[in-house]
Amino acid sequence: MSELYVLPEGWEWKKLGDITTLIGGGTPKRNNNEYWENGTIIWLSPTDLGGIGEIVDVDISKDKITELGLAKSSARLLPIGTVLYSSRATIGKIAINSIEVSTNQGFTNFICNDDLLNKYLAYVLNRFTPEITLLSNSTTFKEVSKTSLKAFKIPFPPLQEQKRIVAKLDSLFAKIDQAIALHQQNIDEAEALMGSVLNEVFGELEERYEKKVLKDIVTKLGDGLHGTPKYDETGDYYFINGANLLDNKIFIKDNTKKINKSEYEKYKKDLNDKTVLVSINGTIGNVALYNHEKCVLGKSACYFNLKDNIDKFYIVYVVKNGDFQQYIRENATGSTINNVSLKTMREYPVIIPPLKTQQKTVQYLDQLSQKTEKLKQVQQEKMQHLKDLKASILDRAFRGEL
Repeated sequence: MSELYVLPEGWEWKKLGDITTLIGGGTPKRNNNEYWENGTIIWLSPTDLGGIGEIVDVDISKDKITELGLAKSSARLLPIGTVLYSSRATIGKIAINSIEVSTNQGFTNFICNDDLLNKYLAYVLNRFTPEITLLSNSTTFKEVSKTSLKAFKIPFPPLQEQKRIVAKLDSLFAKIDQAIALHQQNIDEAEALMGSVLNEVFGELEERYEKKVLKDIVTKLGDGLHGTPKYDETGDYYFINGANLLDNKIFIKDNTKKINKSEYEKYKKDLNDKTVLVSINGTIGNVALYNHEKCVLGKSACYFNLKDNIDKFYIVYVVKNGDFQQYIRENATGSTINNVSLKTMREYPVIIPPLKTQQKTVQYLDQLSQKTEKLKQVQQEKMQHLKDLKASILDRAFRGEL
């Protein structure tokens, strides 16, 4: 990378390869138990780390490998204080290890020379991850090579200045992170309040009205295709699953697969203005209303068409309520991926007041929901402002302006 800007006197632009030793990682063969069973060596993958923009201390991992697994793979034992940097798929997760660890091939790890402070390097990598990501040699599976990282230049002040910058950033970021945590707490409390009100409202309705199982208030209930349609990038229809059900709507993502009209006609379901969709496989309990989207459902989307005396917006709140969410969790099967059967869905008992009462309930809950969402939006905007402030402080720090 060329030098981005003029540095203060006494600073230099230095290649990472000149001030660190770069070490990759590796994965022992999964089918050899001798490499994994009763392993004692921490073996990290990027999923063991925090999110982009965080710098974490790490001393635990989901998986551990044996001495033999270490010896028979390209994984290496990294000394305490190594800067761990995820350099493929998700680029920019950062950690500093407080015990000896190894990593998989998703990392490039930096052992700092004596004149480079590891926490300073971690902050620098945090700041320059957008530029580093541009070095990726692929548009689909992003990966930055060790060669590219060796040649990448960073601002390099004297060691004492590095220590001063790190101390200043630690102090400022601790205060900002505390403020971010308070805003997140406000969001969590707003969501908890909405959940509490839902429980209270349905608790009152339960005392006054009868319950009917879901199958008795629908004209049809089923799920989507148990298989894979023939995809067509030029198609006008979408193949959706439970993951597409967000915020009461069918959300078409950038990676949602397309199909053509022929496949649509083959696998379409009888969906209408009274159709409610619920995710029942993987991520369970998400809800959406069908709004004439041109789509075919996959098996993780359950659909049901409500009878005329049932308000679909009322049923959305039924699904969001804690009783329903607890019911599907308790009745879900599968050790790794949750799955809710159609039988379980059919047998869920729903409180059914008269239609006008359903509509009044929806009106009340909508008003509260709008206030809650507005509060959350304000808190999220404040959180984003603080995150932007952190990015601005980082940029100033490595220009010598802190």
